[in-house]
Amino acid sequence: MKIIKDFTFSIITLVISLIAFITSSTILFNNEIKNETTQSLLNTSDSLITNTENLLLSLIECQMTACNNDPKEFSTIKEKLQQFKLMASKDKDVVSLVGAIEYEKLNIILSQYYSNKLPSNTIEKLIPILIEMQKKHKNIIENINTQVIHKSQEDKVFILVILLAFIAITLYFILRKELQNRRFKKELDLKDEKLNKITSKINKFDYSSSDSVLNDFNISSQERRIYSKLKALYGLIERSKRNTDLSQQLYSMIGYEIRGITNTIKGGIQLLINEKDKKSVDFARDVITATRTLSNLAENYNKLFAQGIKEKTEHYSFIELLTEIIIHLSNKNSEKSLSIECDIKNNLPNELIGNPTKLFWILFLQLSNAISAQNNKNILMKVDTQSATDISEAIIKIELIFLTTLNVNIDKIDHLHWEQTQKNALKNDEWSLSILDKVRSFTTCWYQSGRQQKFVAQFSVTPISYSKKNPLLKDKIFLICAGSELRIDIMSNIFLTHDAKVKIARSPNDIFKSLSTLALYDAVIITDTIEGIQLASFCQTLYDKISRQKQKETKLFLTVSSNKVAKETEPYVDHIFYTPIVPDDFIPQLVDVIKDEKEKDDIQQQFLIVEDDRIQQFLLKRILQQCEYDTEIVSGGLEAVEWVKSHHTDIIFMDCIMPGMGGIQATKLIRQYEKEIKQKTPSIIIGATALTSRSEHKSCLEAGMNFVISKPYKSDEILKTIKKYIHIKNKLVS
Repeated sequence: MKIIKDFTFSIITLVISLIAFITSSTILFNNEIKNETTQSLLNTSDSLITNTENLLLSLIECQMTACNNDPKEFSTIKEKLQQFKLMASKDKDVVSLVGAIEYEKLNIILSQYYSNKLPSNTIEKLIPILIEMQKKHKNIIENINTQVIHKSQEDKVFILVILLAFIAITLYFILRKELQNRRFKKELDLKDEKLNKITSKINKFDYSSSDSVLNDFNISSQERRIYSKLKALYGLIERSKRNTDLSQQLYSMIGYEIRGITNTIKGGIQLLINEKDKKSVDFARDVITATRTLSNLAENYNKLFAQGIKEKTEHYSFIELLTEIIIHLSNKNSEKSLSIECDIKNNLPNELIGNPTKLFWILFLQLSNAISAQNNKNILMKVDTQSATDISEAIIKIELIFLTTLNVNIDKIDHLHWEQTQKNALKNDEWSLSILDKVRSFTTCWYQSGRQQKFVAQFSVTPISYSKKNPLLKDKIFLICAGSELRIDIMSNIFLTHDAKVKIARSPNDIFKSLSTLALYDAVIITDTIEGIQLASFCQTLYDKISRQKQKETKLFLTVSSNKVAKETEPYVDHIFYTPIVPDDFIPQLVDVIKDEKEKDDIQQQFLIVEDDRIQQFLLKRILQQCEYDTEIVSGGLEAVEWVKSHHTDIIFMDCIMPGMGGIQATKLIRQYEKEIKQKTPSIIIGATALTSRSEHKSCLEAGMNFVISKPYKSDEILKTIKKYIHIKNKLVS
């Protein structure tokens, strides 16, 4: 405390010294400015008198000898006279022009001379003016001397007063310092005593007793702040421990799901091993080896997570996440022959902020468990957005409705009377909420209406943006044939939302009755919900009838939920869509396939696959061969560079991560080689990576790749990408 007092005293003393110094400096500075201004005034007055004397001499000379030109002093005197008046108006303490008419007379005399050119008259008038100006100049000098003496005396007195005040204040603080030492020491002892008491309480403080301590009105505000901080800290530690435990449980279940997938793969591959085809056996063994590796990763997943996982908060598309969840649910339950329909409203938020991985797994596990708990195979998933109490929030509501039949319209389902039967344990919902990021509430509940069951999960989010719906099917006309009222309602709503026109055929006979008008439709869409017919035969017959039209503009599409049905009908339709129909996945596909692509490749496309994994080589080559593209395969980046140097290649599928030279380095070398040989149409390089981070994709594009796709390879994505870049390349060639 003594150090603080000494420091305070030193600061005050320093401040007073600075004030005295600044005051003195200001006085001297102001005096210096004043002296400079006064000196300039004096010099201007002297110059004015000198120039007037010179003018007088010039006029006398002109009187003796005729002068053709005006004396040059006229312009100088006018300029000096104006300057003197201006300076005199700013320094009235030295000179006052009130009543000083000599300067105005001087200006009048000069003006008269310009008009009459009479030197003798000017000389007579100029002499008394000059005498008056000399007197005024003398007065200026006397005033300056008087002011300098007077100002000097005032400054000395003022500085002396400042110094005396400084000495007095210094003595006051020196005396006061000693008087304050005892009081400071006493306050210091009291504070030390309080601190010791607080320290003793902190040692006994725990989270359970925090509320009772904070409710004590006898504690000081300082103690209350300390205990509040401690309570928050203890609460954070407790939540961190709980979240770690809950997250480990979550990722343990993820590992379980992965193991289930690997077991399915193993069972299916066993069928291939029994075949006599040597290549099939080798391929099957490679798949089993990869599956075994995946199983080991699943077993060790929790161990890796226990070492710590970095929280990943980002902007992401909820609609894309929802589409992915629905596709995964459909794939997981494909063996159970479930019929899943999706009624997704167009008011959903698109962009959210948070951790998309956590939200995906929470929703996937909750919905998957709900489906597993029911024996009913007819499911309607409804997704809608509701308003929250906070206008910046939105409540997303996902419903799984287990129906006895799908031949029922949406309006009837909406008017069912539901009664709550079971609400998930509060602990389960709290567990989900603890894991989720940027989600303020999460609840689940079961309802019943007769024999119908309904599972509801809803959670609040803060939307960043909503998707803008573009009328992608404007002016398009579709004929839909379905045996399910629910499927008809869902598909009709999707088409109408995108400004398409729809006609419904509820039986095959309705379609055959419309054969004469089929050319009016952009597409006929058949669903696998029609009962009482052989779907493959029906599609074949209808396809043939459409093909016999003079101009086959109408497409024939099929929506199915079974791979078996898809294989049987594939030759007789233009395209097959898999259910459940998800708008943001279905509409872009539909827009692509209804386009009548008449453009043909002007050149033969040559493909190169750069991939070190034999299974991925096989899968990608098979996809390309189905489209009758010529394909070559190399197993590394260096081989790819050498291949490009000796062969023509239009499109390259480049694995980004390979042993030795990776795809990024290989791409850089290929682009460098193309520049060296000045190749007019560089190869299209499509990167392929299992990593989905933006930085990884950015590195690929910066290396010179045209596009990046994610592994595993997906047939639709690859063919769409190929179609796009072949179109671009053909334009460049043409």
